[in-house]
Amino acid sequence: MQRDDSLPEIYGGDPGRGRGLADLKGWDPLDRRIEVEKKEKYGQALRDQMAMNSARGTGEATSTSPLPPSRGSSSTRAAGEVIASPHASPHSSGLPLGAMHGTDGVAAAKVAQVQEMMRQRLQAVQDEQHRQWQEVQHALNNQLHAAREAAEQAVQRECAEAMRGQAMEIDSLRRGLDEVLSAQRAREELSGHRAEAMAEELAGARQALHRLEAESEGCRGQLQSLGGAVQELSRARQDQAAQQEAVSRELADARASMQRLQAQSEDFQSRLQSQMQEMERLRAEKSECARAHEACARDRALLFQRLQEVESGLSEARSQLREHSAEIERLKVAHQECAAARADLARQLRSCEDSLQHVREEQRRLFSEAQEAVAKLRADVPRLAEVAAHRVLDGVQRAAPPSPPPPSPPPAPEPMADVSENAFAVLRGPDGDLYELPGLDNVIGRSTACDTCIPGSQAISNKHLGISFSSDGTASIKDLGSRNGTFLNDHRVTATALVMKSGDKVQLGVDGPSFVFTWGPAYYARWPRELQRASGGARGRSSSRVGR
Repeated sequence: MQRDDSLPEIYGGDPGRGRGLADLKGWDPLDRRIEVEKKEKYGQALRDQMAMNSARGTGEATSTSPLPPSRGSSSTRAAGEVIASPHASPHSSGLPLGAMHGTDGVAAAKVAQVQEMMRQRLQAVQDEQHRQWQEVQHALNNQLHAAREAAEQAVQRECAEAMRGQAMEIDSLRRGLDEVLSAQRAREELSGHRAEAMAEELAGARQALHRLEAESEGCRGQLQSLGGAVQELSRARQDQAAQQEAVSRELADARASMQRLQAQSEDFQSRLQSQMQEMERLRAEKSECARAHEACARDRALLFQRLQEVESGLSEARSQLREHSAEIERLKVAHQECAAARADLARQLRSCEDSLQHVREEQRRLFSEAQEAVAKLRADVPRLAEVAAHRVLDGVQRAAPPSPPPPSPPPAPEPMADVSENAFAVLRGPDGDLYELPGLDNVIGRSTACDTCIPGSQAISNKHLGISFSSDGTASIKDLGSRNGTFLNDHRVTATALVMKSGDKVQLGVDGPSFVFTWGPAYYARWPRELQRASGGARGRSSSRVGR
């Protein structure tokens, strides 16, 4: 009869799945669990067989054969081969049944103890990994929920409170991020420590397995010495046929269990894949949350910029409102003056009407007297015409005033000290400060890039006003979009140019400094005919528009 010492049914026909516990390093937890369950079922079958042999008490023993060198040296396989080979040789050699039964019992007890210890440790490792995975999922969900709530609250506070708590919100988010990072680092460190502890436990288990393998080598030597005794027991093979059939049925059950375990393994793998997909989805949601946070930060920056623009617009509107209020006050004063002037004009008009009525009555009286005189003089008109003509001519000559003498040329303006000959005009301040206008087109403001720089007052804009000279020597002033406005003789100047004269007052801003505009040496050198105009020929207001 041919020998067959292998156990293909126990390992499901896959020799690669029959490795010992010492070779489990690097497997995933599911493979470890399946291997442990296989070892437990194999040990249970071994214990059941040994119990049956003890109960029978007939001196029967199972046949053994040496382990093949390709099957490894695991203690569980060495113990299982005691009952797994139904094709042993019928020859046997004598050995007491009690000694062999005691040796098998000790080996089986040690194998069961090691299997139970490894199963408990693997179960504890699996439970710990499952708990850690649940903690990680819970922490990720809490972080995602907290991040969403924080983002929504931040947007609501920003819209409602107009960016007042933005700095505090950013700090809180940073602290939360630091806490999350520290928690993740702590979890990573804890996982590293736990992995090291598991590695140490596995190292201890490997050492225990090595010791058991050494003991199994001793048992294997004893079993080889019992080979002769096994040949004697070949006569009991007929009685063991029933037992072998029972073992075959148990092996069939073991195969069914292995199939169920494989189905469970596939189920576990599918669950693991679904959990990995869930992890990927959570990572994607976390990245989306980070992108949403970045978009929220950009929206906050844009809102802050718009708020600054609104505040600058409000400040300009407030300054314009102050200017308008001052203009309204001036208009009210002017209106009161106009009302007083209208009342004065009404009184003068009434007096003029009375005078006109008196003049009309005097004219009617004189007309009647003239008609009477004409009637009297019609008779002697030819005689008196020449006499009257001579009298009229004499009266006209006596009534005409003497012609005035021709006006003397105006005196030349006094030269101003500290003014260059290239200055067309000069702005004189209340403290005697002089600011020259060196060109025909001059930009005046607080900036050093202007043609005429007037520093020292915040009411003056960088480019406040412009003063230009036309080809005929006419000076004009216009505002260049200043914040506080420009005033010529207390009248506001707009972007439309107004004509200026020497001696006009120019004010830069409502509360800004005032200057007196006067001609410069270059102006008199370019337009000599304007000496009379500069010396005070015609007086009056000079706020007429250019070209009027």
